[in-house]
This record gives sequence, structure tokens and C-alpha cells, in this order.
Amino acid sequence: GSMSDFPLDVYYLIDLSDSMKADLEHIQVNAASIASGISRFSKAYQIGYGSYVDKLVSPVILTGPDSTTVLSQCENCRRPYLFKNALPLTTNASAFAESIAAETISGNFDDPEGTFDAMVQVAVCTKEIGWRAYSRRVLFVISDAKGHLGGEGKLFGANLPSDGKCRLDASGYYNDVTRDYPSLSFADHILSRENIFPVFMVPLARRGDEVGTKLPWYRSATKAMKAAGPRAVHLSADSTNILEALQGELNHLVKDVRILPPSMAGVNVSVLATCPDDVPSETDPRTGFQHCTNFSIE
Repeated sequence: GSMSDFPLDVYYLIDLSDSMKADLEHIQVNAASIASGISRFSKAYQIGYGSYVDKLVSPVILTGPDSTTVLSQCENCRRPYLFKNALPLTTNASAFAESIAAETISGNFDDPEGTFDAMVQVAVCTKEIGWRAYSRRVLFVISDAKGHLGGEGKLFGANLPSDGKCRLDASGYYNDVTRDYPSLSFADHILSRENIFPVFMVPLARRGDEVGTKLPWYRSATKAMKAAGPRAVHLSADSTNILEALQGELNHLVKDVRILPPSMAGVNVSVLATCPDDVPSETDPRTGFQHCTNFSIE
């Protein structure tokens, strides 16, 4: 088969805090083309999405005098939440567009969001999200704000460490306030273990330096997440470069292809690398693998 036959699972994790209102509207307009466009990369694709804001506790959101009543975070906002698995992975492209079209904005009080908390849930809730066992898994995280990091939860008494367990309720929500935010290294470990490749898409500035300057922050974060190999790119003003970013990520993923013969008792399997133009293959001293460059797989 060709690369287009390989199963591809693409999940979009969207920050729906109030500052993302314009971006949500652009994504809604382009949702149908985003969903159908994935078929260019794989005939066996699935698409889904979830959204996130932050933990339901002061001071990251506005609460009443009793510190437990959640107040409205912005005009005409829906009640905030930490993460919701809005649409599990599906082959139904129209369901993606219809579900996105029904989304509304929420909000929180501080600038950072519960980004990495949501990412860990997306990674570990395999059955609930719908990840397939042998698919190429890509997670797009769309946000204009930094993510809260491990240790910051102690500010409001979240003293238990993030444990990497799936904690979605029956409605697909995750709202745990007893556990701290995951650290970058822990999120990296979980994503790498689950073979999920994250791509951060960050809008550029819309209001001077207030919004859109988080792309350098995410690029710095990716340097600390080496195992999962994440990338950080900008989200265009009209959100139309999402498919372009997917193409870039797939190119990045397939730049290194390793063929590992299975280990079976009584059977010896070897692979001979014949490089283009009859150039002899070389052995990589770091890995022991023979390798070629500038080749294609058909």
C-alpha cells in the first residue's frame, strides 16, 4: 500500500477562552474544508476535537464570595470547564463541521489555560477519544495563551500530582481540581508513550503585544518536550493554514522511516537497503541501522 492507505487520526484541542472568539469563528467557517481536506493525506482517516479552558477554582476563574460558586467569566459566556471531549474521533467529516458550528466561547480569569492538563487526558483516554492501535496520531493544540505548568496548582491547594489516568465523566468532561497541572516533562512522557505527535498552533498578535506573543513561549516549551517531538507554528488570521500545518507535520513524521524485521523463533529476516542510483547504504554509527537519503516509498 501507499502512505495514503496508512490510518491517520487527527484530534483538534481548542482553547475556548474568551480571547479565542475570533479564532473560533474562523475555524467554524472553515470546519468543513478542514475535515474533508484530511482525505488528501490518508484514505483511512479519523477526525475529532475537544475544547478546554481551565480548572474551576479561584484564582484562575472568577468565583463568588464562598470561593465555590462559579461566576460568568465574560458576556454571553458558557460555564467554564477544564476539558471536554466534544467529538470523539470519527470518519464522519460532516459531524465534525456540525459539532464545531455549535460551539460557544467560555472564559477564565487569569491568562494561562489548562492546556497540558487537557493534553494528558486526550492522550490517556484512548477508548473515549477513539485512538486506533496502529494509526498515526496527530494532536493539534490551538491556543493564544500559555499553559499552566506543574507546581502552579499548589496556589489553590491542588497538592496531588498529576497521575496520567483518564478521568473523563460520562458526559466527556474533566474537571479535577484536586490534582496539580502536569509538568512539561510529564506531559512529554505521556504523549511519547501513547505515540501522539503534538502541534501547537498559536495566533499572531491581534492587539499589540497582549495576544499572539505566545508562539515563542510554545517554541521554548517544545524544546523541553523532546521525546514527543512537538512543533509550534503560527495560526493564520483566518485559520486557513490548518491543513498546511498538517501537511508539514506529516512530512516531519515520515522523514525517518525504520524497517524492523519481526523476531520469530526459527526464522531469520534481514533487510537489504538499496539506495537510489545504486549508491551503497551506510551504517549509522549511533543506531547501527543502514540508511539511505532522498528515497520514496510506494
